[in-house]
Amino acid sequence: MNWRDRRGLSILELLIALALLAVISAALATTTNFGVQLFNRTEELSSDSAEIALRVRLRRWMETAVGPELIAGFPATFSGTHDGMQFLTLAPAPFAPESAALRVILTTQTDSLNLQVDEIDDNGAVLTSHSRVLATGIRNVSFSYYSTDPDTPGWHDTWAADTALPVLVRITADQGSTPSWPEFIVRLAFAQTG
Repeated sequence: MNWRDRRGLSILELLIALALLAVISAALATTTNFGVQLFNRTEELSSDSAEIALRVRLRRWMETAVGPELIAGFPATFSGTHDGMQFLTLAPAPFAPESAALRVILTTQTDSLNLQVDEIDDNGAVLTSHSRVLATGIRNVSFSYYSTDPDTPGWHDTWAADTALPVLVRITADQGSTPSWPEFIVRLAFAQTG
């Protein structure tokens, strides 16, 4: 029999073609699955992006919190309890071009962590107040403040020192909030160490 008279595929050729088709199908299925997972994750992140961006901004404000020795004209106290805190920052904010400073207040309610930002003028008066929710469905929120003072080093549940800022601030909560709230630790740039 001549090879020119043969019609169709041999069993070996058919098996090789099927094996190649299986490899290509597996690669396409994996790629499609990865694409669907990436799309779903992107959708989740975009729904929480405003809260996450606000959390990044809060970190910047906390890093630039100022103590009473750095501001003249109005009181610049940092106060903190186990369920909230407030401080002043001179960090620029695009939404507050006329303000001299921002007073940032964090509070907890039944199941939410709330942020209030007051625009302060040169005399200490509030120009405008903005409120946002940082996380919902949040449980057991706890604030703590780290001191390097030789008399009382370590983490504390409250901060009431009129002359100094804590070196670190930590905000923790149980898992399950929206968006997820990881342990949040910020170093304050103007804190006195030593």
